[in-house]
Amino acid sequence: MGVVELSKVTLILPRSELPEATKTLCQFEWFHPTGPEAKTIDTQVDALTSRTFKVFIDLDELSRNLGLKVEPGVMDVLSKGVKTEKEKFTATDWMSLVTKLEAEAKPLIEDLGTRMQAISKMKKNLSDLDALEAALSLVSSFNVDLKSLEKLKRLYTVFTIISTKDLKEVRNSLPEAAIIDKSLTRDRNAVLVIALRQDADRVDRALRSFEVKPFEIPHDLPQSPSEAYDAVKSRLEDTRKKLQQLEQETDDLSSKNAGRILTLRETGQVAYTVLSQVRKPGELKRFAVVEGYIPNVQQEDFHKRFSRWISVFEEAGHKEHGEHGEATPSVPTLARHSKMVKPFANITLTQGPPGYGEFDPTAIIALIFPVFYGLMFGDLGHGLVLTAFGAYLFMRAKGGHPIRSWGQMFIAAGVAAMVVGIGIGEVFGLELGKFIPLPFHPLELVERGHEAIPSIALQVLYVFLKIAIALGTLHIFIGLLVNVVNGIKSRETLEVYLHRVPLLILYVFFVSFLFAFWAGGKQISTLFTSTNSLFLLRDIGIHIPVKLASSIAIPGMIALLLLMVAGRVVLTKKGMGHGDEGAGMAALIEFVELAFERIPGFLANTVSYLRIAVLLTVHASLLIALNLAWSMGLAAIPLIVVGNLGIIALEALIVFIQDLRLHLYEWFTKFYEGTGIIYRKIIPSTNYVELEWEEKP
Repeated sequence: MGVVELSKVTLILPRSELPEATKTLCQFEWFHPTGPEAKTIDTQVDALTSRTFKVFIDLDELSRNLGLKVEPGVMDVLSKGVKTEKEKFTATDWMSLVTKLEAEAKPLIEDLGTRMQAISKMKKNLSDLDALEAALSLVSSFNVDLKSLEKLKRLYTVFTIISTKDLKEVRNSLPEAAIIDKSLTRDRNAVLVIALRQDADRVDRALRSFEVKPFEIPHDLPQSPSEAYDAVKSRLEDTRKKLQQLEQETDDLSSKNAGRILTLRETGQVAYTVLSQVRKPGELKRFAVVEGYIPNVQQEDFHKRFSRWISVFEEAGHKEHGEHGEATPSVPTLARHSKMVKPFANITLTQGPPGYGEFDPTAIIALIFPVFYGLMFGDLGHGLVLTAFGAYLFMRAKGGHPIRSWGQMFIAAGVAAMVVGIGIGEVFGLELGKFIPLPFHPLELVERGHEAIPSIALQVLYVFLKIAIALGTLHIFIGLLVNVVNGIKSRETLEVYLHRVPLLILYVFFVSFLFAFWAGGKQISTLFTSTNSLFLLRDIGIHIPVKLASSIAIPGMIALLLLMVAGRVVLTKKGMGHGDEGAGMAALIEFVELAFERIPGFLANTVSYLRIAVLLTVHASLLIALNLAWSMGLAAIPLIVVGNLGIIALEALIVFIQDLRLHLYEWFTKFYEGTGIIYRKIIPSTNYVELEWEEKP
């Protein structure tokens, strides 16, 4: 579990056998290709790549035009529980695969593609006819043959439609012309302008100034507006019937072949993805060089499969740079987790995948994230609803759909909320002990909130505040400890001893100082005199006097600050600084960063975990307000049900956001970079197709 160790492998083979080697790589699967920096393209593979790309593009466009969903949508999964069965696509080699793909895709592309083009053309024609019908409907009352008007030798006529508000201005602009108008609508008028032939240019300029164009009836229609209107209506009716019939036939054909289209589309996409990764196999003329990464445990299997060619293995990991090693940026990260942990990789990936050699925090997140969620959302009833919702998502989403992972996360969070709900004796904001006997006395935050003595509720809240601070301190400590582990794994020996370990101890001393300050009555003067036990530690039976803790923590912090400043100078002189600054400037920057950013940041980060207790209190307060409705008797049941559902929906989202914030901003910033490259097998994961290679006869 965690980041898998990899080996870099270089495969050398004759160029003529590159397609066969690519086929074997697909059968092997666990190969992350990187490819050498090369400009030379293998013509054989490039030709296959171009052919598969063309088929994929044509099928992808056809899928979009037909409205086919490449992947089931969220609502489809929730409502139908969509499960796709993979179809096997068999071939003996890449050439036969591409040829078979083209042969099976061509009839679908031509038939459905032609139909879609016809539908598109018919829709455009229908749109033009609709516009023409609308225009003719305005002027159909004019029983005038427009063609005959154009034949007049001495007179120039223009038939058009003008806005009513512009009609007066048009008359003023053409005083010498005869203008006959008829109101068609409240704001549109049909107008016939009659002028002498020599005034034609003047009439056209005047009409253009009002953005008015002569109304023209297409030549294939009668030139009488009323007759043209009747003809267009008849054409519209015929076109709509033909379009409806064509669309119905296309829909039936699309439904019948939808699965096949998506299968062939994905086959083309997979083939193009694989072939494009090996189309530049180095600069050697007669030999191809394919580079990539495989898991260490599969070296022997790889060697057996590729024994006919030359395989060179080397360790993937670190580049040496004096005493300072750093992970190779190009090495991908293959993370493997158990089924219980894997869903929480979604949270890790929000910050990017871990780099190769970097600690993968997913397992820790899988434990802590539900705990934080349960503490902020603690209620047996609400946790049960959340668990049921998560189970619904898990069961509806089949295979590797992302919703399935979210369902598992909600189940874990709901179970944690149920455990906390039992601990505080709460079910839907009511006292759990009234319904079932409990072998212990719960805290009963909600019920105590109803009591007349506010000090009791405050005591319960104070308990949760201490729990939040304790968890926050532990969480940050783990983050700083992981930071040390990352430094050790990347072989940054000096960085570990001069910065990372001192930073971890500095946080321990700083927290000790805070606990001593609080236990000493929040007075500086009592830090070296008070015999009170440290805050939080006394609750678990550990008695450390304030004066002892202060005597160790304060000098310790000063010593660590000096050590880290001096350490930065040493690292800078060895070329391991953050920039090109000199030793003196590096020391100043380190001091300012520690004094004005790191230490105040420790305080802000630790205090931020108080939101755990605050959100639980908000959750309880909402339930207190809602349960007041029980005074209405049975009539309150609908309000109670709707209110609980509303609180669950609202609080579930808010708590998730705050839980995520604690991890991303308060925890990840202590150790995580997330600049890795996700390990991708040479053949991508699929939804509809499974490539199967047959042996050549």
